[in-house]
Amino acid sequence: MKKNALLLFLSLFIGCEFVGAQYYVMHNFNGTGGACPYGDLVLCGSKLYGLTSKGGVNHLGCIFSIDTNGTGFKDLHDFNGINGANPGGSLILSVTRDTLYGMTEMGGAYNCGCIFSIDTGGKGYAEVLNFGASSGAHPAGSLTLSGKMFYGLTSGGGAYNEGVIFSVKTNGSGYTDMYDFLDAHYANPNGSLIIAGNVLYGMTLWGGSNHEGSIFSIHTNGSGYIDLRDFNGTDGGYSYGGALAILGNKLYGMTHFGGIYGTGNIFSIDTNGNNFKDLMDFNVTNGQYPCGSLTVEGNRLYGMTYVGGGLGLGNVFIINTNGSSFTDLHDFNMAAGSKPYGSLIYSQGIWYGMTEWGGSSDSGVIFKLNKCAINEFSEPVCMLTVDTATNKCELIWGRTNSPPQNGFGSYNIYRDTGTGLVLVHSQALNVLSEYLDLTSDPSANSESYELSTDDSCGESDHSSSLATMHLTTTAGFNVYKLNWTPYVGFTPSKYRIFRGLTMHSMVQIDSVSNTTLTFNDTLPPIGSYYAIEAVNPAGACIPTAKIKGHNTLATLSGSFSNGFNTGNILTGMAAYNSLISLTIYPNPSNGSVTLQSLELSGPWAVNIYNELGQQVFTKTGTGILNEKINTESFASGIYSVRVQTSAGNSVKKLVLIRK
Repeated sequence: MKKNALLLFLSLFIGCEFVGAQYYVMHNFNGTGGACPYGDLVLCGSKLYGLTSKGGVNHLGCIFSIDTNGTGFKDLHDFNGINGANPGGSLILSVTRDTLYGMTEMGGAYNCGCIFSIDTGGKGYAEVLNFGASSGAHPAGSLTLSGKMFYGLTSGGGAYNEGVIFSVKTNGSGYTDMYDFLDAHYANPNGSLIIAGNVLYGMTLWGGSNHEGSIFSIHTNGSGYIDLRDFNGTDGGYSYGGALAILGNKLYGMTHFGGIYGTGNIFSIDTNGNNFKDLMDFNVTNGQYPCGSLTVEGNRLYGMTYVGGGLGLGNVFIINTNGSSFTDLHDFNMAAGSKPYGSLIYSQGIWYGMTEWGGSSDSGVIFKLNKCAINEFSEPVCMLTVDTATNKCELIWGRTNSPPQNGFGSYNIYRDTGTGLVLVHSQALNVLSEYLDLTSDPSANSESYELSTDDSCGESDHSSSLATMHLTTTAGFNVYKLNWTPYVGFTPSKYRIFRGLTMHSMVQIDSVSNTTLTFNDTLPPIGSYYAIEAVNPAGACIPTAKIKGHNTLATLSGSFSNGFNTGNILTGMAAYNSLISLTIYPNPSNGSVTLQSLELSGPWAVNIYNELGQQVFTKTGTGILNEKINTESFASGIYSVRVQTSAGNSVKKLVLIRK
């Protein structure tokens, strides 16, 4: 009695949504309303549809629907043997999204299974095709739809009674036995096909050169069958109930047995059969005997094992496509569902799935798992930059994903102090997704930051580190030598060099490649300010892009370094002023000016530059310098006058004020 009460308590507790909830039981199968689901759910609008292999009125399985919020469960159709029995795969949705198609493993006219259709409201059930022993029998997987054609596998029947690959039109006509499996080669497929272009990919349960199963491809017209890989036990064996997943030119899948420990593995292989890789071997503790397929999202794979894991009853896991960072997300238990046979589906931050056993009646459950359970930081980080108005670090990120979930929570900003990460700010959700760190000092060194989210599921993993560029400048003979550290965040398309007489008046003077971290500014104005921009190849910073008015050309299309004031260093240009005497009068001026140096006896060159570094006047001569220059074409502003001689050089400012 105590055991039953405990099971009921656990079932009710885990089935309630509460703060911190991650795993939620949406429905407990009870036998009469279905039992022991094998395949995957399919989503249409706000409803989920699926199959059970047993249960229902006739105990031969049923078709059901349920709302994504866990309400409105409905037994749409009960199989009775004549119209099919014991479906072993999943439903698929028509292109028009009003009809569901599926297969049963048994029943039908010849008790070899059938293809059926039913509308999403539960009406109009019809047998599209009845399988027979000679043309294929007992399909154990799901249909694959392409245009008006279905493609699929049977585990038995065909010329050698080892299963077939078939195609058939959606109306049931034009059935074609595309390929007959033979035990000596590749036998008894027990899953589903995946299509890419005009090529189908699948796996067999048995057969192959080592009798451990195989991976194959075939064209949709039935030609070009290729044995891509024969499992040998150590690299995997006996694919059971799943399908391959495809990402680019890579196939990903799982085997039920095999691998180093004989308890299944995860693998990848090129679509041409090259570069097979055993990504991970299940070892009971991290899972055992997977039966379904992998789901790909970004560079991660999600899946389930039938048994094993922390409680021995299966688990939900995540792993990177390169085989790294395996994480056990959830361990199933008897009260809340156990032994999942199928795969996960994803929608709007939630994974949905089913277990074959467990739950309040030990007949399986429908569950959902909040994405926040994965504990990853999934928001797009736009950039880390230096606000040139304050010379302080500014972090800008996006808000397009979850967490934070359900409209509450916060963003945490961490700064690397050199001895570790320190939380410097928690940003509420009702303000812009940017933060100006007034405690930062990017002029002293490169500053590094990381982000996390904090909500009812706890704190997420941190984002990747971002680091500002640190600009330093030294003075040489008529040159400022700029050096900076690389920007860490995005890969810049190039670096742009900004200069001005104040931090608020900098403009772009040049650019260099994204592999260059130095720049020499020859004959610059004395006391110039500099900053470097790492140009973002993605364009303007979204979603909180804003124009920095004190940087004429900077619209946050890139990350800025600290601003450097060359007035704080002993400049070579200032030291060279004493080498020769140069007089400019009147200065300031609103008209012509005279340049005079009575000490000269050799050749000289005069060059005048505006604030943009553009040359506006040049002249050469020999002997005494006494040159009157008409500046009527010059705009108001501060100019740099440079005189170069064999005896030395001089750089002075000229101020023009137009009335």
